[in-house]
Amino acid sequence: LRQLTNGNPGIKMVSKSGALRCANGSPIKVIGCTVLQVAMNRNTFDAKFTVVESISPNVIIGLKTMKAQNIEVVPAWDCVRINQESFPFISKTDSTPPKNC
Repeated sequence: LRQLTNGNPGIKMVSKSGALRCANGSPIKVIGCTVLQVAMNRNTFDAKFTVVESISPNVIIGLKTMKAQNIEVVPAWDCVRINQESFPFISKTDSTPPKNC
């Protein structure tokens, strides 16, 4: 969020305290929330983001957004499908898309 807000005063964050839990049960410290316009393929929509202290990977898309935007993760193919169009996972070691994607 810091990178996005530099030079873009239109992006605002509302402070919010609390904690979330990862799938493995470990806590995530909540800093705030914001609404950003997201462009995926040919679709553009506003999405609410919860800003947290530190996570890896850097962004998590929630199930509600995935369902609303028809996004599915296909681990067997190492890709994400959005409205039946496939996009390979981004890898820091290998940018070659999987053959099945």
